Amino acid sequence: MIITIVTFAQLADQLGWKRIELEMPDNITVAQAIDELTHREPAMATTRDRLATAVNLAYVAPDHYLEPGDELALIPPVSGG
Repeated sequence: MIITIVTFAQLADQLGWKRIELEMPDNITVAQAIDELTHREPAMATTRDRLATAVNLAYVAPDHYLEPGDELALIPPVSGG
């Protein structure tokens, strides 16, 4: 299945892209999709455990199952003052 992955802030800078469409296996969870993406993008290894995730603009848990056409947002931690 094809899903869209969007990244933000330092994660987008680290990966060099903000939006990408990727082929993923059917019946995959958000956590499994992040595993798959980390395999393709080793630079994600340092931030993957601290990401918030959203699917189609709603925050979801790592065990949420993805559907074809979903948009998975990977949101790194943000700090500020």
